[in-house]
Amino acid sequence: MSKDDQSGQLEQLGKLKKIIAYYDANAKAYHQETVNLDLFHLYDEFLQYLPKGASILDVGCGAGRDFMAFSARGYRVIGVDASVAMCQLARTNSKASADQIINMPFEKVHWPERFDGIWANASLVHLTEKQIAEVICSLMNSLRPKGVFYLSLKEKWDEEKGKDRLFLSYNQEKLIHILSSIPKIIFIKTWNSADLRAERKNSLWINTIFQKASETGYE
Repeated sequence: MSKDDQSGQLEQLGKLKKIIAYYDANAKAYHQETVNLDLFHLYDEFLQYLPKGASILDVGCGAGRDFMAFSARGYRVIGVDASVAMCQLARTNSKASADQIINMPFEKVHWPERFDGIWANASLVHLTEKQIAEVICSLMNSLRPKGVFYLSLKEKWDEEKGKDRLFLSYNQEKLIHILSSIPKIIFIKTWNSADLRAERKNSLWINTIFQKASETGYE
């Protein structure tokens, strides 16, 4: 690895640590801002491809909103988040154990073919193009053959510098190009949706659902 590559990795690691620190410091405020968002239309889009009682990995579970919604519907859910404060809040809100809500960065997830579905709602928005491909490829290892992956990211392809955080945005063409480089992905659906927060009603999200190919082929 060149010195430039090492320097770039260290710089990005520093950015991610700063982002995690932001969520640790603002966990309660972020929860209050997003807890009442009506995402049931997104849940239905995802869950229609899963059997009843399926196992779901909630990646970047935050304060536990989606974890609780899936659990209430009878799904077996594990939530992971890199923020200690978010995990503590999620456990309090959901009354889940530390084995159900786990403080863990995405790159450390390693449960080979354990889950029927992976839910990554607005949780990979701070990753670069290279990082998001690596993380999704790694997460796919925890998905069973024919398992389903839901992903949402900001629409556009540019960098938005917010206070204490850096957001990477994508358009459909760019996202599909990135995902097409990952083995065993079968695209199911891609669509846009508006941000549900009133102060961000002009912002758009890109949603995609894809499936992991079976061991015997793309079925």
